[in-house]
Amino acid sequence: MPFTDFAIFSTIGHVLFLKNNQDLLHTSATIFVSSLVGVWCLKFLGVYRIITIENNAVDSWIQFSVAAFFTYAIDTWILELQTSLVILAIVLSTLVLIVIRSWTQRRYSKAGRSKVAIYGAGSAGNQLIAAIQSMSELEVVCFIDDDKHLIGRVIRGAKIYNSDNLLDLIRQLNIDRILLAIPSLASPARNKITLNLAKLPIRISSIPRLDAIIQGRAALSDFRDLSIDELLGRKPVEPIPDLLHENVSGKNVLVTGAGGSIGGELAKQILRLAPNKIVLCDNSEFALYNIEQELLKINTEKLENNIISVLANICDTEYMEKICRENKISIVYHAAAYKHVPLVERNKLEALKNNILGTLSLTEAAERSSVNKFVLISTDKAVRPTNVMGASKRLSELILQAKAADQKTNMNYCMVRFGNVLGSSGSVVPRFWEQIENGGPVTVTDNKVERFFMSIPEAAQLVLQASTLANQGDLFLLDMGKPVKIIDLARVMIHSSGKTVRDHNDPFGDIEIIETGLRPGEKLFEELTINGQSEATIHPKILKITESYQAWEGLEVGIEKLRTAIDDMDEPAAMEILESFVEKFKRTN
Repeated sequence: MPFTDFAIFSTIGHVLFLKNNQDLLHTSATIFVSSLVGVWCLKFLGVYRIITIENNAVDSWIQFSVAAFFTYAIDTWILELQTSLVILAIVLSTLVLIVIRSWTQRRYSKAGRSKVAIYGAGSAGNQLIAAIQSMSELEVVCFIDDDKHLIGRVIRGAKIYNSDNLLDLIRQLNIDRILLAIPSLASPARNKITLNLAKLPIRISSIPRLDAIIQGRAALSDFRDLSIDELLGRKPVEPIPDLLHENVSGKNVLVTGAGGSIGGELAKQILRLAPNKIVLCDNSEFALYNIEQELLKINTEKLENNIISVLANICDTEYMEKICRENKISIVYHAAAYKHVPLVERNKLEALKNNILGTLSLTEAAERSSVNKFVLISTDKAVRPTNVMGASKRLSELILQAKAADQKTNMNYCMVRFGNVLGSSGSVVPRFWEQIENGGPVTVTDNKVERFFMSIPEAAQLVLQASTLANQGDLFLLDMGKPVKIIDLARVMIHSSGKTVRDHNDPFGDIEIIETGLRPGEKLFEELTINGQSEATIHPKILKITESYQAWEGLEVGIEKLRTAIDDMDEPAAMEILESFVEKFKRTN
C-alpha cells in the first residue's frame, strides 16, 4: 500500500462522516494534512519501512491496522468524533479504496502492459518489482523461486511460486517474459536455471551483475535479453590480463579481414588494449568503413591518427609489404578468408587463391618487413576436411608450420583453431533469427548435425591470449566445450522469442522446423584435432596440439603447381593438388 493510500484512506472516511457539514472544506483539509503528517512520521521513524518488508501474506493487514489506528487516533483525540462513526468511516473508506485500486489495476492491465515474472524473490527481486511498478509498460504478475520457505508468500501483490511446472504457470498467468533477478548466484546454479528456462517458450531477460549495480555502472532496471551463448549454458572464462596486453599494448598491429566478424572483434579488443597503432585491412570498402566507424566510437585512447584503414587484397605481396613497412607492424592477425562453405564450394578457384595463396603472400610480405609474429585464424573444418574451405585452411596451416620449421625466418608463426562463433556473418544464428521473425519455418540441414559454438568476443579474446603463448609454429586449439545440436539451437532461439515449436508434440505451435538435407561439403560432426593429441597451457581454455606437417621444400613445389592451376582456371587440377597435400581430405560432393 503506497504512502498516499493512507491519506486517501482517512480522507474518504471523513468526507462521508463529518461532524460539522457547514465547515466541510476546513475539516477535510485538516484531516488530509493530519493524515499526511502521520505518514511522514511513520516514514521518518522507520516504522513504515519495517512494516513494508513484503515477504509474507499478512503485510497488507499490518499496513491496514496502522492506517486504521492513526485514523482512529486523529478522529477521537483531535476531532472528537463518535467512535461508532469513526469505525464506520474506516470500514467504508477501506471498501472504497479497494474498489479504486482494483479499477486502476484493471485499467492498466487492459492498456497492453507486458506481463512479467521475476525469477528470484530475494533482495534483488524486491528492489526490481519496486522499480518495475513505476513503469507503465510492465506488470509483475508473480515471482518464481526455488526456496521452498518462500513459496506462497506475497511481495507487493505478486505471489511467489516454485519453479516446478513453469510451463503451466506461464499459460495460466499469460506471462510474456521472465526476468532473472539472481545477480549474486554462482555460475553453475545460474546456468542450470538458464538451461531449464531455455526449454520454455518464453522471452528471458536478466538484470545487470551485482558489482555493476553497486559501482553505479548499471541500474537495476537495465535488464537485457539473454544472449544465445548464455541460453546454451556456455561459461566464458575470465582472461589473464598479462596474456592480453603483451602482444598489442604499445605495439603496431595489423588485422586482415578487419571488416569480418572475428577480424572486427579482434580490432575492437586490440584498440581497448591501447596499441600504438592499429592497421585495418579488408578488400570490402563497406565492411572496412563500418569497422573504422565502430573503432572511432570506442576510441578511449584518442588514437584517431593511429587507426589506419587500408583497402587491399592480401594476394598483392608488394602492397602488403609496403603497408607493413610503412606502419612498422610488429604483429599480424590474419583473419581474412572466404569461409562460407556452400559459396566456397561454388567458387573453388577464387577461394583457393584467397585463402591459400593470399596467406602465403602475406607471410612473405611480413617476413620481408621484419614483422615479429604472425597469427593465423583457422577453423575446426580444417580437421579431416570434407569441403574446399576446410582443406584450404588446413593447407594454410601447413604453410605456416613448414615456414616455422624452415629455420630461415625470425618471425614467430602460430595458428589458432576453433569452431563456429555465434552471430558471425556465416553463422546459422542470424538466419534463424530472420526466419523466426518472418514466422518460420526454421530450416536445418539435418537433425543430427552438431557444431561447436563460442561467442565472438570470447573467441577473439582467446586468440589474443593464445598468440602471447606462442612459440615458433605452435598450433593452438580453443576449448569450445560440448558440441551443440543445430536443431536444439533452433528450438532455444524459437523459445527465447516467446514462441512455440510446431511438431508432433504440439501441432498447433507457432514455428515449424524443417530438415532440408546436408549441403555440399557439409559434415554431420566437426572435430578439433586430427590425431586427438593435445597438451594444456596456463590458460584453461587454450590447448596446444601437435600434428604432422611437411617440409617447406616439397610443399613449395606443390603450391606453385596450385598457383599455375588457378591461373589456368583448371579446377580439376587444382582440386587434385589440394587433395594430395591435405591429409584426410575427402570431398562429399
